[in-house]
Amino acid sequence: MRSSLLFGLLLTSCQCGVPVAVGDGGANAGGTATDGGNVTGGGNATGGGTANGGGSGADLDAGLMDFCRGNAPVPVTIGGSTICSGDLGKRTFTFAFCSCQGVTANNQFRIGSIGGARDGGGSVGINGAFVGSNNTVVGGTIWASGNVTSSNNLTVGRDVVCGQNVSVATGAVGRDVVVVGNANASGTFQVGGAVRASQASMVSGFTSAGGTVRGTPLVAAPCDCSSPLDVGSIVTFFAGVSDNTARGVSPTALVGTANVNLTLECGRYFFQGINSTGTVRLRTRDRVVIVIDGDVVTSNSFELVPDPGSQVDVFIRGNLTLSNNATLGDPARPWATRLYVGGTQVNASNSLSVSANLYAGRAAFSANNTFDMRGALFVGSLAAANSFTVNYDDAILGLDGCAPSDAGCSSCRQCANPTPACRGGSCGRCQTDADCCPPLSCEPVSGQCVEGIIQ
Repeated sequence: MRSSLLFGLLLTSCQCGVPVAVGDGGANAGGTATDGGNVTGGGNATGGGTANGGGSGADLDAGLMDFCRGNAPVPVTIGGSTICSGDLGKRTFTFAFCSCQGVTANNQFRIGSIGGARDGGGSVGINGAFVGSNNTVVGGTIWASGNVTSSNNLTVGRDVVCGQNVSVATGAVGRDVVVVGNANASGTFQVGGAVRASQASMVSGFTSAGGTVRGTPLVAAPCDCSSPLDVGSIVTFFAGVSDNTARGVSPTALVGTANVNLTLECGRYFFQGINSTGTVRLRTRDRVVIVIDGDVVTSNSFELVPDPGSQVDVFIRGNLTLSNNATLGDPARPWATRLYVGGTQVNASNSLSVSANLYAGRAAFSANNTFDMRGALFVGSLAAANSFTVNYDDAILGLDGCAPSDAGCSSCRQCANPTPACRGGSCGRCQTDADCCPPLSCEPVSGQCVEGIIQ
């Protein structure tokens, strides 16, 4: 159990926010899923190309034909560092939801998973405090560096990990409550494992199968917000290798008043911005990278949907504002759409259907309507005016990558499946849960880190 390993250890933060770059992944892109592409829980590994995670795609930046040949990873060099979008995706989106600041949930707050994850899955990481005043359900773990406070029912499938104090009313936790400060339950609150607290902690009100266990828990911030992704540099890189001319697509095609219905064939596309009062519908085929050198502002409906078998990575230098209905991604394959926003604002003021993984580590994320997402969300801060739901797609953890299997490392943040553990200064296979970055667990047979409880 992870919780027993957490107790008394310095917990490492999630492997997010490394200033590197882009391209293709493919846990569901084909052939075998041995080694790096073993996807357990929320997705399968069928579809096209191998998911072995360690291949080299160094020849794929020579031109459009090379880029579109097969489904191998696409490496990009940024500031002397080379990484593929598959590595970037599976390092960034380990939590269903990560926030660099505290979260106050005045409405229903639900985190789960898609596709039959073994224990309901989907975890929350918060660099700060969590305050819930309505019904809160987290299928996996809720991990906060600050206080965890719930004045309504709180149901957590795995652990509550808290860097300060826990104050709850009614509810249940499947495994442990790990708390550095005090822990109090004012109503009926069941703990399937133990309350693991410091020697000086005051603990009261919990009904726990394992009682209270004393030690010296140390809880680090779960989300790596100190080094946000340099999305602007990624946009600059792709501006220099774009395939707009070869594909006959203007960099200003998405600016103006006309309706746009555009299918993007395999390639790398550069746009000066998206600023349209008309309807914008984008579909992608095969491997597609889209970079936006500015803001995305839509006042009419907006769609970005990959065809079956397609994957798309979108990098936006500026802000993202969706003022009308918006559809992002394929509900059957959220892992296949990854969006990275470099600006400070993400605003959705109407109906938003998201089946994607969205990174906006510098941004204040504001949803003015009901928010129901399939995939993963990493934000600077959250303001949700209505109910908030994220269902995690753990197939993101099995994307193809090109990082060497024995790459050097100083923490698990620098490693990912199929060699997710930093052991002895090199990335390797995990042996115990302690080898995995939070909130993941080690699957001993494959040596990979997965979302969910390993029986």
